[in-house]
Amino acid sequence: MLHQGLPFCGHDECECSSNQENYLELLHFLFRNNEVIKIVTLSEAPKHNKLTFPDIQKDITQAAAEEITNVIIKGLGDSLFSILIDESHDISIKEQMTVVL
Repeated sequence: MLHQGLPFCGHDECECSSNQENYLELLHFLFRNNEVIKIVTLSEAPKHNKLTFPDIQKDITQAAAEEITNVIIKGLGDSLFSILIDESHDISIKEQMTVVL
């Protein structure tokens, strides 16, 4: 989701929704297919620690962004670098920005 720039939340993320959008659909997929994830999330999570509250989703995104930034900075070390930024509008008149390091 982060790599594709997809939103976490949708307009209907209740338990009965047939399409809970990206974050919860991915969490349900991992719950069904990964035993380590299954024992700590959703219905198996201790008390109310389901990792589904929007603030928790934002915290997870922020943590991932910080980790990615740290890996990039570590990879650069003392090397010289440049940044190229380009912005344009797509067909829906939505601004799109590309950043190249």
